[in-house]
Amino acid sequence: MFFIRVVSLSCFITLCQDATQRSEGIAADVHESTSPLLRQIRALQEEGRARASAWASAEAALSDRAIAAEESASVAEAKAHAAQTQAAEAHASNRLADQALRECKSSLAVAIADGKAASVKASNAADRIAEVCLMRV
Repeated sequence: MFFIRVVSLSCFITLCQDATQRSEGIAADVHESTSPLLRQIRALQEEGRARASAWASAEAALSDRAIAAEESASVAEAKAHAAQTQAAEAHASNRLADQALRECKSSLAVAIADGKAASVKASNAADRIAEVCLMRV
């Protein structure tokens, strides 16, 4: 019986050594088979970081452009408001000038009529003077 235990122990040691060798072989195989996968994972992680960085840069650039566009729009709105105000003032000034022109034309028409009337009176007066002068002669 002692021999059986020794043989059994010997078998057990052999089985253990075989198992250890298989385990080491499997570990080496796992390392060899997972190395490409780990490289792919690292590459994908790096690609993800690069994409995230690119997105962040693009987002920052677009945000800057949006801010600049908003500022330009604000300036354009201020200029448009100023132009509308200036146009309204010019329109009001134009109406006043038109009113003054109508008044001047009316005054001119009255002055022309008065001048014609005065001319007629002067002509009539000259005719009377000529008649009076002719009568005295």
